[in-house]
This record gives sequence, structure tokens and C-alpha cells, in this order.
Amino acid sequence: MLQLTYFLPFLLEFVAGVLLFTRRLDRHRADRVAIGVIITLAAGVATAAIRMIWPFLWTAPSTDGTSTSAMRLVASTVLFACYAALLVMLLRWICSISWMESLVIVAVGYCAQHIAFACVAALRSLLGLRLYIYDVRLVPLHLVVFTFVYWLIWLLAARDFTVDGEKIRDTKARVLMSLGVLAVVIVFNLAVEELVDGGWLGFGGQIVCYLYDLVCSVLAFALLLALSNNDRLANDLAVIQQINRLKEQQYEMSRENIELVNTKFHDVRKDLASLRKTAQELQRAQESQPGDSPVPNIPTEALERMERSIRVYDSIFHTGNDALDTLLTEKSLYCARHGITLTAMADGKQLGFMDRSDVYALFGNILDNAIEAVTLLPDATDRQITFDLRANGRMLRISEENYYTGEVRMADGLPQTSKGDKRFHGFGMRSIARQVAKYQGQLDIAAADHVFSLNIVIPIPA
Repeated sequence: MLQLTYFLPFLLEFVAGVLLFTRRLDRHRADRVAIGVIITLAAGVATAAIRMIWPFLWTAPSTDGTSTSAMRLVASTVLFACYAALLVMLLRWICSISWMESLVIVAVGYCAQHIAFACVAALRSLLGLRLYIYDVRLVPLHLVVFTFVYWLIWLLAARDFTVDGEKIRDTKARVLMSLGVLAVVIVFNLAVEELVDGGWLGFGGQIVCYLYDLVCSVLAFALLLALSNNDRLANDLAVIQQINRLKEQQYEMSRENIELVNTKFHDVRKDLASLRKTAQELQRAQESQPGDSPVPNIPTEALERMERSIRVYDSIFHTGNDALDTLLTEKSLYCARHGITLTAMADGKQLGFMDRSDVYALFGNILDNAIEAVTLLPDATDRQITFDLRANGRMLRISEENYYTGEVRMADGLPQTSKGDKRFHGFGMRSIARQVAKYQGQLDIAAADHVFSLNIVIPIPA
């Protein structure tokens, strides 16, 4: 009966490798998980039972130098392919993901298992142990090596691993090519195992083959990860561009509205000034000739109140760049309505080398992030934003400071979003970094003592 567990160690390693890359998937399906575990164990027991019936398929290898078996190689390849297919189907069923997503996750999980397996096999040869790779005496070596390798893979790649189904579907050829490379690596390893167990390879040959297998496994693994990461970066870039386009449309509408309002209130201010002047002249005439018919009392205080109410629109900025004017005006009006003090000094004439859309994207994101941060402050007096833009020689210097609450975590020089799902947040900072890089500038961000500061230096083209 013990032989019915013959394939379970490999299956456990395989399943653990796949689970490393499922952190972001929906696994809250306890019933399906339980059924999946039962099916996986049943598959392991069933293949072990087949081995007992036809021992020439997957028998424990001899160590007496007998010849290798091509049939064993083919049978092992088919068996591992069936295990992979089974896990692909179970993963798709349990997590409700697409076939391609499930296939990629199982493939990278298989890569992780194979990298750890190649390390165990190489160490076995280095230690001079002529034991079957899954001999019970090698269990401690398996545990140590697999724990270390899986932990390393988790830190470096698996914990943030995501697969974009839409993008993967668009790159089927690359996915299938990567899977083909992985299949070749695994078949090569099976052939090496047959040669090692059959006594065909000496110590040097074993080490060379295992190292070669390990390098190929790592390359196949990196290929699959690069495929996923490139797609994720492309998707993020598309999202950033789409957000910036929407913001540009919004700011263009705001600019038209602001111009219209400015024109109307300019006329109103002129009418009010004319009315007050007339009232003052009539009052002076009444005072100089008190015998004439009395002049109706004109409420000059009311006129002054109206002028003060309209004066808020004097906050319209005139920096020398209409895109920046629109943006600063809109943000200053928003800040005024929400009790935020926005102090801005900007020389927009220096932005002539930047596209209008880039001005909206760069400064819009800077101010949006600052406004969002100060809005969370419990003390209203701390809701202050200082923005400065000026040229120093041939360098454009942009600085922004604001208070913040909570903790700011930095990664790769950028603050990370504190919102729940990082796949859908944090695009503002990445957009700022992208705009700065586009103009060959330098971005420096610091957060200390609840003061967030952002400094950008961009060379002004001659």
C-alpha cells in the first residue's frame, strides 16, 4: 500500500509551486478546493497503481548500470504532461480564470518546482549519493532545498505575480513558445535522470548536465515572467495614457468654462463699478445741493458685497501658460471650497517646450496627489499646499510640499498607494515619473515628519 504514495512527493512539490503564483486569485471556494485536493491525490494514487500493474513504465530506477529505457522516458513525459493538464483544469475551475491564465500560472509553478528539483539533483551528485531522487533518505535535502528556493522565488517574483488575461490572449504565440521551451527543459531533465540512474554519466557529466538543466529552467522561468511583466507594464502604460487623455479633456472643458465665466464677470465688474460711480456722483450732487429732490438711497454696501463675491474669480491665474492657468485656477477654486490653502507661484512662460497634454498630466497629478493627501488631515489648519515653478538658468525647477497623515511607503523612489488593490491605484505617481523621464528630468520625492516634498528638475531645451 505504501507504493500507492509513490508519486505524491512530486505532486506536492508541483502543487506548492503553482500555489506560489495564485496569491491574487480568488480562492474563496472551499468546496471546490476540497474537491480539487481529492482529485489530485486520487490522480497520484491512480498513477502509482498503474505503475504497480505495469512496473516497466515507472519503476524505481536500478543503480547497477543497466541501460536506460526509452519507454520510461516517454511514459514519464506523458505522466508529467497529464499532471500539468490536470492542474490547469483544476486551477481554472477553482479560481474561475481563463484557460490561458491557468496555463501560464501552472507553467511558472512547474518552472519553480523544476528549478528546486534541479538543485536537489545537483546536490545529490555533489554529495556522491547514488540514491533515487525521491528516496526517503533524501527527504531532508528536499525539504531544505525546496523551502529555500520557493521562499526566494516568492520574494523575487511570486508575491506580485499577476497575469493579464486580455494581454495573454493577444500574445498566444509567445506564450506557446515559452511553454515549448519549458517542455524541452523538462524532457531534457528526464533524459538526464535516466542516464544518471542507468550509470551512463560520470560525476563530471552529471554536474554539467544538472547545471545546464538548472540554467535552462531559470531562463524558461524568466521568459515566462518577462512575458507577464511586459504585458503588465504595457497595460499600466495604456491605463496611464487613458487617464491622462480624460484629464486633458476635462481641463480643456474647464478652460472654456473659466474663460466664459471670466468674460461674464469682467462685464459684471465693469457694470458694478459704473453703478457705484454713478451712485457716488449722485450722492455728492445731493450733498452739494440739498434743496433738490432727494436721491433714492443706493445701497453701496450691497454693491461692495457683490464685488467681493465676484472677486473670488480674480484667483484666475495668469502664469503665461494657458494650460497651467486653467489647471491652477481649477485647483485653487476646489481648494477654496474645501478649506485647503493653495499657495502657488509659477512662471508658466518657461513651459513653452512642453506639450499641453504633458502640462495637464504632470501638474494635474502633482496637485491631485497633494489635495488628496491634505484632505485626509484631521486638523484643518494643516491643509496647506505650496507649489513653486521657476527657471534657474537652463533648468526648470518644480517643487511641491504638503502635510500628510499615516505612513508613506517608498519603492523604487516612488510612494506606493495605500489603497486596497494596487492594480487599480497608484497611476498618478507613475504618470509623474513617466512625464519627468520623457523630458529627461530628475524626480526626487521625500516624506519625513509628516511633510511630503516633491522636487523636479527638467532641462530647458536651448
